[in-house]
Amino acid sequence: QGIQIHRGIVYGSHARLLTPDEAKLATPGHTHRWTVFLQSAATPPPTMRLNSKATGVEDENEDFITGGADDLSWLIKRVTFRLHETYPSPNRPVDKPPYRVTETGWGEFPLNIRVQFQQETGEKTVAFGHQLRLHHWGPPALGPQPQAEGSGSQEQGASGPGAHEEGGIETARVKPEPKDDAQMVTVADSAVKGGNEPAEPPTASSTDSSTPVVQINPLPVHSWQYDQFVFTDPTTTLYQLLLDHPETPLPRRSLRMGQGKHMGEGAILGVDRGSAGVPLEFTQEMEVAERERLEQARRSLVEETDRWR
Repeated sequence: QGIQIHRGIVYGSHARLLTPDEAKLATPGHTHRWTVFLQSAATPPPTMRLNSKATGVEDENEDFITGGADDLSWLIKRVTFRLHETYPSPNRPVDKPPYRVTETGWGEFPLNIRVQFQQETGEKTVAFGHQLRLHHWGPPALGPQPQAEGSGSQEQGASGPGAHEEGGIETARVKPEPKDDAQMVTVADSAVKGGNEPAEPPTASSTDSSTPVVQINPLPVHSWQYDQFVFTDPTTTLYQLLLDHPETPLPRRSLRMGQGKHMGEGAILGVDRGSAGVPLEFTQEMEVAERERLEQARRSLVEETDRWR
């Protein structure tokens, strides 16, 4: 009694444009390959090999997903991913690591991630929500180029809360027509009306040669977040299991920021070119910075309360 133990996890999604070979095998109309996942927060060390210029570590390929240093099968019995209803068998249970589901598609939608713990833990099922992201955040890169025939109306703006401005080229955006609660949120190059069904071809909105054209950002889209399983007053059995399976500590600082061909090409060291503001791995430095932000907020609240008093 009186004990609270936490285990760090990371969950979210990774998405990228289909390669020409993948597009030939995918459902017609699908533009992206995406993976939704849940795993331990710490990330295994990067592949230790020198790149062609012998300047340091060359990171994983474009399908790199953060986390996963620890095997959580001793704790987790099943992770069920609830996809959009237009996918066949939208409930996708995964009974062993890695807890991931990979699909193709063309629209963004909310996902539900349900975690069932092993029976001996005595813990109840928990659930997390995640918004699948296929397109980069921030304003798109526009150029005064002739409009492509048959392209839809375009809309500038951020995709979702906490939008970040991002350098380089960006994806096209249009506003879909409302349909139902599971409506896609943002799309690229066409108006979307479902998660897995082919998109209807857009109609031409203008023939003005001065209409800007949105360029497509080829970099992968990272959309993931840190969270924790928190066990309060655990049973003796669960307490012993937790002691027997200590988690890998987060690294002091990231070994991946600005590294690798797909996320560091032409970028300043320390800047993630995949998705602006999204870390490639969680670190102790981030943990300290978050504590400092919370402490500063507490001090500001006390000062404001004293001022009003």
